Amino acid sequence: MSDERSINDIRVIIVDDLASYREILREIMRMIGVTHVTEAVNGQEAFEKIIMAAKGNEHFDLIISDINMPKMNGLELLKNVRGAHKLGKVPFILVSTENEKKIIIEALVLEISDYLIKPYDIATASNKIKKIILKILQTP
Repeated sequence: MSDERSINDIRVIIVDDLASYREILREIMRMIGVTHVTEAVNGQEAFEKIIMAAKGNEHFDLIISDINMPKMNGLELLKNVRGAHKLGKVPFILVSTENEKKIIIEALVLEISDYLIKPYDIATASNKIKKIILKILQTP
């Protein structure tokens, strides 16, 4: 039995309070070949789902999160994920309508994998996500 992972094994969580953006990202995942996609409407719900998966010895391979959301924003979610021992370095893409240097710098310090500015071009978003997924698949 091979230990090699395939794109069919990749698990992604998409976090955005706007259903339309979750649907766009879900469609991008489908086009790439990712079938294990979970959605959350805010950072709090996402963090709960991420923790529950980790407790069940499962995990998300990629987190794609909007920044501006109620209850817990994307930057707070990123900080919580980076602060959780078992989750630490999971690849993380932040999405926002903001192109604020302060937020980007703070996110870079927390080691985000990439950043998308809304409204994003589907081809650009798809290429960025594909690159990260390829890195995930190449990591032992």
